[in-house]
Amino acid sequence: MQNGTSRRWQTVVYALVIVVVGAAAYSNTFSVPLLYDDPGCIVDNPSIRRLLSLSQVFSPPTEQTVSGRPIANLSLAINYAISGVAVWSYHVLNLIIHLLAGLVLFGIVRRTLASEALRESHGRHANLLALAVALIWTVHPLQTEAVTYVIQRVESLMGLFYLLTLYCVIRGISSPRSKWWYVVSVVFCALGMGTKEVMVTAPVLVLLYDRAFASGSFREAVRRRWGLYVGLAATWIPLALLISQGARSQSAGFGVEGMTSLEYARAQSPVVLRYIGLSFWPHPLVFDYGRSIPETFADIVPAASVLGVLLVGVVLLLIFRPRAGFLGAWFFLILAPTSSFLPIVTEIAAEHRMYLPLAAIVTSVVVCVALCGRSLLNRMAPGWGTRARRLGVGVIIASAVALGLATYRRNEDYRSAILLWQDTVDKWPANPRAHDNLADFLRRQGKLAEAFAQYTESLKWGPDRLGPHVNCGVILAAQGRLEEAIVYFRKAVEIEPTCAEAHYDWGVALMQLGRFGDALGHFKTAVEILPDYDLAYYHWGVTLSLLGKPEEAAVRFKRAIEVNPDYAPAYVDYGAVLSQLGKVDEAVVSYRKAIQIDAEDVKAHNNLAWLLATYPEARVRDGKEAVRLAQVACERTKHGEAGHLDTLAAAYAEVGSFAEAVETAGKAVELASSTGQDALAEIIRGRLRLFEAGRPYREPSAAPEPAVP
Repeated sequence: MQNGTSRRWQTVVYALVIVVVGAAAYSNTFSVPLLYDDPGCIVDNPSIRRLLSLSQVFSPPTEQTVSGRPIANLSLAINYAISGVAVWSYHVLNLIIHLLAGLVLFGIVRRTLASEALRESHGRHANLLALAVALIWTVHPLQTEAVTYVIQRVESLMGLFYLLTLYCVIRGISSPRSKWWYVVSVVFCALGMGTKEVMVTAPVLVLLYDRAFASGSFREAVRRRWGLYVGLAATWIPLALLISQGARSQSAGFGVEGMTSLEYARAQSPVVLRYIGLSFWPHPLVFDYGRSIPETFADIVPAASVLGVLLVGVVLLLIFRPRAGFLGAWFFLILAPTSSFLPIVTEIAAEHRMYLPLAAIVTSVVVCVALCGRSLLNRMAPGWGTRARRLGVGVIIASAVALGLATYRRNEDYRSAILLWQDTVDKWPANPRAHDNLADFLRRQGKLAEAFAQYTESLKWGPDRLGPHVNCGVILAAQGRLEEAIVYFRKAVEIEPTCAEAHYDWGVALMQLGRFGDALGHFKTAVEILPDYDLAYYHWGVTLSLLGKPEEAAVRFKRAIEVNPDYAPAYVDYGAVLSQLGKVDEAVVSYRKAIQIDAEDVKAHNNLAWLLATYPEARVRDGKEAVRLAQVACERTKHGEAGHLDTLAAAYAEVGSFAEAVETAGKAVELASSTGQDALAEIIRGRLRLFEAGRPYREPSAAPEPAVP
């Protein structure tokens, strides 16, 4: 009794060690931002907004990581109910899932080693060996992608359900109340099926375990527990229904464009060997491996040969030594759905796929080291039992500390998206997608030269990819290198003639070069391809304005507003052409709408102030409001725009503040002259003379013409 109590306390202590050390290894992950697929599955996922609306929660959006995975989506809905899009609760739940999985693995290994089948050889050290397996598995750096990257919860949560399914069966085998354990096992299996498709292998693995460690044969296993296997097999039905919906039909499955089953299978031999290598030496870890495929069969023969030998060995062990072969079956069976011949075109390789297979490798190594070490010590130093145990504990602690520190360090790479993508391109430069993503973040930070370098590097590995050509052109255009930008836009259109964005960007560059006729052709093509392309309609209108065609420009601005009612710049320039056409009341409404949408829009404030200060009809003018609007425009440009100072001077004159009007107009003249705007300076001097004479300025025509964006 005392020995049993002692062992129970030992089990509790070991479980606490797994939790504490695992939590320490991931203690720096709670502020890791949403990465890559995370925003699409969380920020842009309307199905997780209302936790109690289960019909909505269980219908996640298509072509996302959670598509066809309602249980994973439910877990995100729980997080959203707790913290919205704040990341901390998502990482807390990810870590809880992982630690629970580690504890369940501890239970599986401990009970298996202490079972009747292995009690004689391993029962005495079952707790310690189980601790070694679970602790090393929990803190292994190869697990970081499945734990730290929020949306790969689909892998860790499925892994937890997979382990719970097997654990409940193990408990049922030795329990007098086995029926209830089997019922719970089937429930967990069904939950796993709704989390990730890899769960499809769980019923098979349970049967292999039963045959190897309990029943002795498949026939006996089915005879003893036929109800369990009927229940487990029944969980394939909801999985089949989820798969039949084609939730991720563009990224995975037979017949997906861009990759055949043979091409995918050809790439998997070196990938699987890499997984095995990273299990023993987890460096370098790569966040995204891209879509690179070996060019010829000669490129994969060595890896395929090694993998073939391993597979044959596992099959032979399953036939003749099923207990020894079980771990090999665990490894290959769980990897099979993602690492065989079913194409997953977005990910040729992904480290999170090793979440569960890693347990087989760790268990094999720990048990083999224990057996070999015990045999060696018995030969070399009989009677060293206690010292050997202490040595074993020391090795476990050292391994856990080393791996835990490596995991903590790896998690530092996740602190920002730009750090993670930089790390990825440094370690796996042949991945054009990594270069693209790094470039995107550099571009958002205004580091255009660095972003351009990454896009061009991406093109070295994928010269016919549309996106980098468009993005290179956009960066060059932003730097004023318009002719160079056009080269990239032209190439983009050659790659994909129906790319509306490329036509639009090409049109903007031509417009800025003053080649208005050519620009109009590209804007027209862009809206023919994409009829609701608001930016193309807007710049089409701007170009027509610059050509002196306000009537035609008004039509395009109006269309841009119809497509996007919250597009403030379109309202501003629509107001400008309306006032040119004498439709001043409509122009005022349009300017006010722009300000309502974007209270920071300087152009809207300036143009409306000009209209209210200078229009010849008194019913339109409102000097006080003109002064307020013009002051806002000047303040937001730090009184550094001569045109805005000119408007403010006209507004002052409208309310009779001629001293302020003269002073402000003088500053406008000085600023225009100092910045090389001599023509504008001369125009303002003419208005200055009116203000000095105590007369306001009246502008019978339009507001200032729209500038080229």
